[in-house]
Amino acid sequence: MSSMSSTASRGLLKAMKKLQEPRKRYQPSLDPKNILSPEKWLIVRGDLVQMVTGADKNKQGVVREVIRKENRLIVEGLNVQQVTLPERDGQAERVVSRPQPVHVSAVALVCPETGRPTRAARRYLEDGTRVRVAALSGAIIPRPEVLLQRRRAKNLIVGPKDTEAEAAHAVTFKGVDELGNEIQ
Repeated sequence: MSSMSSTASRGLLKAMKKLQEPRKRYQPSLDPKNILSPEKWLIVRGDLVQMVTGADKNKQGVVREVIRKENRLIVEGLNVQQVTLPERDGQAERVVSRPQPVHVSAVALVCPETGRPTRAARRYLEDGTRVRVAALSGAIIPRPEVLLQRRRAKNLIVGPKDTEAEAAHAVTFKGVDELGNEIQ
């Protein structure tokens, strides 16, 4: 009888421990089967988008960052949260507004002709170039100029482990002869 009560109490302890553990919330947007493939991403950094749901509904903003692994975007001026930064280096504690990520389904591209939110699709022009086309008006949505700029500047300072330009451009292979040996 005592062995039965000890196994029952062990089971009860296990159940109580499980109840005390914090539950992990299921996030469908992070499920690998729900992540959009690269071909389906039509919104890029620098695009003008409009919120179609949420507290900032019908407000427009520019996409600052695209988080493809989470199907989320950070839009400048939308979905802003007040964050308190602690005091540091003699500066007092301060409150800063930071835009939080928004799910890609909560925004829509803005049509360049009408200025209204629209769905978009990829199409090909006669010369074969791939473009984004607004479903609302059929207008071509141009790629933002921001994409042509580098986010991080190239390091142009030559370091001790960098190969010099003359050595990199030097011809080191002259070919092979009829026997398959390298020409010196």
